[in-house]
Amino acid sequence: MREFSIERSDLIVSEDGLQRQIVAGLRLFGFRVYVTTRRPKRCRCGAWPRSGGGDGASRGIGDLIVRHPGWAPGVCMCLEIKKPGPIRWSSAEQKLAAEVGDIIVVQSLEDALQAVRSEPIPEREDRP
Repeated sequence: MREFSIERSDLIVSEDGLQRQIVAGLRLFGFRVYVTTRRPKRCRCGAWPRSGGGDGASRGIGDLIVRHPGWAPGVCMCLEIKKPGPIRWSSAEQKLAAEVGDIIVVQSLEDALQAVRSEPIPEREDRP
């Protein structure tokens, strides 16, 4: 009988697949998720003029904008999805946005859930 094993290199995850997992997972936990990317990448209906020809929004904007109904009005979080492993930045603006905390880089659903649960986010105030 042949032995079966899976090497880590066999578990290649695409950013598209990872994005679908994260969006579905966050929505299951009650978050509102707005997708800023044109995915799947097979859609080549023209480059976004401000994005440098990629599939995302303007440089420095995360792939997902996440909001929870319990957060104060106008409060949201920008998540940038990157495949597991070394991060390859698509622009200097994107790298800077992550360094200063404007976007949070996530490489799994677990990372995304940790990010939206651990940040000190203003709660909605009940108004009389």
